[in-house]
Amino acid sequence: MGVGATQAAASSDELTPEHVEWLERVELLIFPWEQDYFLSLTEAFRRDAFIDAFWRVRDPDDETARNEFRRRWNDWVDLALERFGSITDGRSVMLVFNGEPGRFLLPNGRVVERCYDKRQRLEVWFYGGSLITDRKFPVIFYQPEFPPDSEYRIWLNREVMVPAKRWQLPVTDPSLFCDDDTFGWALRAIEQIGWAAYRSLIEEVTAVPEPSSREWVASFDAHTTLLPADAEVFTGELTLDYPGRNQNRTALRGVVSLP
Repeated sequence: MGVGATQAAASSDELTPEHVEWLERVELLIFPWEQDYFLSLTEAFRRDAFIDAFWRVRDPDDETARNEFRRRWNDWVDLALERFGSITDGRSVMLVFNGEPGRFLLPNGRVVERCYDKRQRLEVWFYGGSLITDRKFPVIFYQPEFPPDSEYRIWLNREVMVPAKRWQLPVTDPSLFCDDDTFGWALRAIEQIGWAAYRSLIEEVTAVPEPSSREWVASFDAHTTLLPADAEVFTGELTLDYPGRNQNRTALRGVVSLP
């Protein structure tokens, strides 16, 4: 669900700007069933608690105080937005899941990272392994001719690619221009993998990682402290005492008495 769909599902009165921004930043990461539940929440404090739980079930090591996955995701999203302006641009998708390209050795011994076509809006990234896989693979991105301001897409079908004409190169370093050999090596590398296997590989390296439990939303909902609007109220009494002491530690006991 994109930003427009998010705003249609929840008005600006219901979502704070911070929560709208959070949804935009995790658009590639959040599953529909998680987003639907988040949009169903009406209290800001519950949305904040949901966000904390969302990252917690994706923490690879919950024994440490810092969530490394959350930190890395935000760092890559910051970089993608700075470079490409959108988290859903094909280059952003590849960057946030796989990191920077590089370490790709051509048959002529040259190590390549990326190159830019001089005539058409094409970029080729070369991965000699990524954050997801140790496999070697190139990725060809193209900007469709129509509409003019389309986001870049990943080329997955050898018969269908109509890129826009390039009016200005994003770089001035001639070593970053795609020559026929460089582009040809990318195509040959894909053909060596096989187009069907290549499409499967791209799906693998751009797949949304599963949280540690798909039932975490149900668990989160079951542990809410909110009460139904028609819940009956009654009085209780809290009694506190200090039954013991051990060096600089004092035991505290609380007893809640209910009718």
